[in-house]
Amino acid sequence: MANENVVQKPVTIGKPAWLDRIKYTTKDKGDPHIRVLLYGEMGSGKTTAAATFPHPFIINTDKGLKTLQGRDIPYIDIVREEKVYQTILQILLALRKDKNALGFPVETIVIDGFTSLGELLLDEIVRENRSIANWADSSGKDKALFDDYGMLRQRIWSIVTLLQDIPYHVVGTAWTTIEKDEITGRIIGRPDLVGKMRESLGGYFDEYYYMVCRQGRTGEPAYVYEAYTKPYQFYQARTRLSKLPPIIQNLTYDKIVQLGGIA
Repeated sequence: MANENVVQKPVTIGKPAWLDRIKYTTKDKGDPHIRVLLYGEMGSGKTTAAATFPHPFIINTDKGLKTLQGRDIPYIDIVREEKVYQTILQILLALRKDKNALGFPVETIVIDGFTSLGELLLDEIVRENRSIANWADSSGKDKALFDDYGMLRQRIWSIVTLLQDIPYHVVGTAWTTIEKDEITGRIIGRPDLVGKMRESLGGYFDEYYYMVCRQGRTGEPAYVYEAYTKPYQFYQARTRLSKLPPIIQNLTYDKIVQLGGIA
């Protein structure tokens, strides 16, 4: 039987490595970069707003840059014929390592847009997981299966988490879709993305705005572009900037900074 009168000496350990990472919110200035997802119908001003961010570089999957013609903004077209996932990862990893990796200044990375990117990635996954013969077969073997959607979710998750980790402003765009919640029956407007990732994509961004172009009222221009920073009707939206108004007309980077009290 153990001697109950024996005093156990306290175990001493070295200073844990994580101890120096403890911060106080009163002293921490936080991440100065803005990461925003803009979603809405085509022509709602998403790409135009993204182009107002400092030194943008556009990863273009939508082929919708005509509104930026005449402006000196660098971009790269992502096409079906190349390795879509590897190309985007290589670009992001290069920029994480060196801000001058592309040979010109970059302060903002724009993914324009996630809807087309999801379709390109799913197409690539299906082609990877089928033989050439099956891909050309008309028996339906070219259709996406459950495991394909799992791979799609993983690849999009890898891209957005990498975007969270790099020291740049990030703007993502997406088209919009309206669907009915199978459990509650509630109508929800959210980003249009193949697979279940559309339900969580907005959660990976600090700012999450619904964009709309409406006809102008009396005294307004013919068309008015508005960004909703808080839920509007059944469309999802969110901001973490308490000073930001619920609606911003003609959204720009400067307006987010000034109205949000970031400066």
